[in-house]
Order: sequence, then structure tokens, then C-alpha cells
Amino acid sequence: YDIGRDYQPGVQRATGRPPPGQPRTIELPAALTAANARLLAERMASQAMWSRDMLQWRTCELDPAIGPGAIVSVPGQQGRWRVSEWEW
Repeated sequence: YDIGRDYQPGVQRATGRPPPGQPRTIELPAALTAANARLLAERMASQAMWSRDMLQWRTCELDPAIGPGAIVSVPGQQGRWRVSEWEW
């Protein structure tokens, strides 16, 4: 609900090109300013784009601190990666 519009329902969209597939709609029962709602939409779109890239990494060393959900750096690759699964 848009605080600046006397709590009327509002809609915000992220800027940029939409990702392939069905558009994602999130219904959020919250009272926000339009600027905060836009910021939230932009952050969620950025996170969705970030999580689309995938990398497979094979190693013979196990680290008990690294498991699904961990954020890691990979030698020779820029950025940080989220471990979605691992197999021993």
C-alpha cells in the first residue's frame, strides 16, 4: 500500500530487460513509500538475475564449512557464487 497515496494499492516494476520466461509477480501486503517499493523491486530483480548464472566446480578436497547455501569465491572466476548443491 502506497503511504503517499493514502494507503491505496500500488504497483512497482523493476527497470531493465525482463528475464526469459514468465514475469514474476510478488504480492506484498506492506505499507511503503513508492520509492522504497521501487528499491525493493530493483533489489529482488537484481538478485534474480544474479542467481541465474551457474558454474560447476569439481575438486578432490572437502571443506566442511562449505555446503549448500554458502557463498564462495572460485579461483579464476570473478564474483561470488552460491553453492546450490554438492555431491561426494
